[in-house]
Amino acid sequence: MRSLFVCILVFVGTQQLVRLDEIGQCVSLIEQVATEGYLGCFRDIDNTMLPSRTVKGFQKLTLKKCQQQCQGYTFLGLQFADECFCGNNLNTDQFISVPESDCNMKCSGENRMCGSGHRNSVYRVPF
Repeated sequence: MRSLFVCILVFVGTQQLVRLDEIGQCVSLIEQVATEGYLGCFRDIDNTMLPSRTVKGFQKLTLKKCQQQCQGYTFLGLQFADECFCGNNLNTDQFISVPESDCNMKCSGENRMCGSGHRNSVYRVPF
């Protein structure tokens, strides 16, 4: 007998609070949003979403390492498993929120999604 499991995607405004993981299970993003400042997965165009500072080819990239690179900025973006972008503005008209499944590359230094090609996993930089 097969069981049926339904995951209801939950949004507050445009912020998605539940997503499907790589094996199709529901994962809550509420804790990640509350404790880490995660804002979602966003489309990037030619690496111009967060243009103030760019670090590519980052050895063993983690959220913490990108946060350190982005001190003094408001936002950071993790992209393509080993790239870190920093900036102070999010133009969500031009750089739209996309499904969490678009940010499907794990960071090179931890078990966390670090965007993908032209996709940023965006966080608010802690003070």
